[in-house]
Amino acid sequence: MCKPKKLLSVITALICFFTVKADDNKKLLLSGFVSGMQTFTILDVDDEWLSDFNLHNRLDLLWTPNQNFTIEAGLRNRILTGNSISVNNAMAGIIGADQGIVDMSFNISTGKSYIINSTIDRLYVNYVINKFEVSLGRQRINWGISTAWNPNDVFNAYSFFDFDYIKRPGSDAVRLKYYPGNTSVIEFATAIDNRDRITSAIYSRFALFNADIQLLSGIYKSEDFIIGAGWSSYISGIGFKGEISSFIPYKNKADRDHIWVATLGTDYMFENSLALTAEIMYQSSIAELSFGNGILTARDIDVRSMSFSEISVFGSVSYPITPLLNTSVAAMYFPDLNGYFINPSAEYSITDDWYLSVIAQYFRGEIDNSKAEATMIFLRLKLNF
Repeated sequence: MCKPKKLLSVITALICFFTVKADDNKKLLLSGFVSGMQTFTILDVDDEWLSDFNLHNRLDLLWTPNQNFTIEAGLRNRILTGNSISVNNAMAGIIGADQGIVDMSFNISTGKSYIINSTIDRLYVNYVINKFEVSLGRQRINWGISTAWNPNDVFNAYSFFDFDYIKRPGSDAVRLKYYPGNTSVIEFATAIDNRDRITSAIYSRFALFNADIQLLSGIYKSEDFIIGAGWSSYISGIGFKGEISSFIPYKNKADRDHIWVATLGTDYMFENSLALTAEIMYQSSIAELSFGNGILTARDIDVRSMSFSEISVFGSVSYPITPLLNTSVAAMYFPDLNGYFINPSAEYSITDDWYLSVIAQYFRGEIDNSKAEATMIFLRLKLNF
């Protein structure tokens, strides 16, 4: 097996080669970003605040040798330092974990207060011929259409709280697409994870009565049958969307319940670019919540149980105060916890490529009959290229 440091040396050499050649070959594109983010975690304002820093770099390569064939690769590099690592011995394992059948997440170096990690989260080939398309490798399969929670996103469920992971995780999968018309598609995808569990489903999207309808069915992680549907439409400028999925156990039935997850949402944008979004989710299985530092960003997400309450409510407002300054506030309410989450943010465009962001996350609720709260404040400077 190739050693992580040796493999990363090869990857770095390839990136350097591609970068040099990019100007000579317009079929090869390199993009990405570099960001530095300071985080303060406050469990009790009168106690010691936890301080962390994340130096985050992403490199995306897209090679198109001809109009039918493309190769995409994405490399995520992070240097994390601070209190969250020194007080949590499991952090290195969490950061270095890879959910795919091929382990492509490497902790290059770890210490008591730092972790250096590189992760390949995109590496796939795509071939198109006429109305058919096939993709093979680590890729993102995104079938969700809702804003905060996506019951139809059976391959790549993600946490709304993890805002700094813009590209979202990928799956080791094969994906086939067929386009019978301009507004319709039929897909079949199969993915295998690091525990040799298979998720396989067929998906169809089409237009009907001024609405986009989607249907899906298959198996989830070698344990459940999946049946799902979703739709999105606009009426007088108001957007309506929803998703529903049913997970029916066919394996380990004694340990797994038949689960329903459904969302219903709406959104509207005014002429002055003020945007409003609202969403509600029902799930018959509630995610376990063990409170602690970084719980909102470090918790694994499963599409069968994406929230801490049977009913969860989401709302957001965003407004560009000036062309260079965009602001937003998102909130969630969890009745089962008698709790809520508030997420204000502001982003200022310093130049076309430089962005400064201030983001806060506040959670309050009742866990094991005790009140708990946490505040996280993020200051991020980001360069896109």
